[in-house]
Amino acid sequence: MLNEFITLTATDSIYWDIKYSHNGNIVGRKISGYYANKCMMTKSCFSALQKVTASAKRLGYSLLIWDAYRPKKAVIDFWHWSQNLSDNGTKAQYYPNLSKGELFAKGYFNKTSNHCSGSTVDLTLINKSGKELDMGTCFDFMDPLSHPHNLCVSKVVQGNRKLLQGMMIDAGFEPIDTEWWHFRLSDEPFENQMFDFDII
Repeated sequence: MLNEFITLTATDSIYWDIKYSHNGNIVGRKISGYYANKCMMTKSCFSALQKVTASAKRLGYSLLIWDAYRPKKAVIDFWHWSQNLSDNGTKAQYYPNLSKGELFAKGYFNKTSNHCSGSTVDLTLINKSGKELDMGTCFDFMDPLSHPHNLCVSKVVQGNRKLLQGMMIDAGFEPIDTEWWHFRLSDEPFENQMFDFDII
């Protein structure tokens, strides 16, 4: 199975900052299973992303990935964190309009994740200077403002989200209704499987 996965390298023309491998995320610490800032995914997912990379490059952009393959133990870690209602150190930045207990109830987190099968990515577009395009919210901002088609964001943001989503759909990825950054490969090879090998 592992031979169907790859780890991105600097030669792949894709950038990454795997948020759960350090403290700069919604939980505020490293997540179980993320022991290195490495970007792993299935070969099928990588192949599809190459199409997106080519489309983005023609417009002067590159891809920046925040999460790809996610170990099952990380999903369990998120669940335990959500149950500690006294730990709200990141609320102002990531879920200002929700109580922590609502994150699972409203579907922002789940006890399973498509990320665990290796063909789902969270990502954005960056320009030639490495600056992220304005998408209206940060990654993992748990709020209706993060919904891809929310019309309360600016026209520029709406256009940037539409651009990203269009390129991803053209390459065979499916978006979701709650997160502008989240895309799953439609014909992923390990659908509904939850792998648990560590990112090291």
